[in-house]
Amino acid sequence: MTRFALALALLTAACTKGAGPSPADGSSPAPPATAGEAPVASAEAPAGEALPSGELPAELNASTSSVAGCLASPGRTEQAPRARAMETKPELTVTPVAGGVRVAHAVSHACCLDSKVATSVSGNTVTITESLFGTPCRCMCSSTISTSVRLSPGDYTLRVVVDHDGQKTESEQKLVVK
Repeated sequence: MTRFALALALLTAACTKGAGPSPADGSSPAPPATAGEAPVASAEAPAGEALPSGELPAELNASTSSVAGCLASPGRTEQAPRARAMETKPELTVTPVAGGVRVAHAVSHACCLDSKVATSVSGNTVTITESLFGTPCRCMCSSTISTSVRLSPGDYTLRVVVDHDGQKTESEQKLVVK
């Protein structure tokens, strides 16, 4: 067994104890939407309660967010055995699309954390704030936080702020929405 496969097996066991099978990439499947459940399209919502991945909300300046990986796992527990995931370099993917923007942020973090995403549009500045909070467990895992924002055509400044228990990091870039 390769080191990667062994690390993946340990991570899966530690982060999804009792949560059933996980995909081979180590992420946890998003919980299925229930029939008749309205998608969340608000400026602030717990991550994981959103439209299907990448779908833009109908209302202008509204956003949707979802998580995949450890943050989406309902089976996280502090009693899980110690494990370490191979840390991934944080990767921010910004994709301008007709009528808005899609942002995917791959992050490595301690297990057992919760997340919340808040967005705001002020003039031509879009701010996405990803908050990770809670009591960390004794393992590391990876997640992807995805956010879609409906915008009118124009030039924008996109700010992504990650707030991990009060420690904030920020990135900024220009984007054009057609």
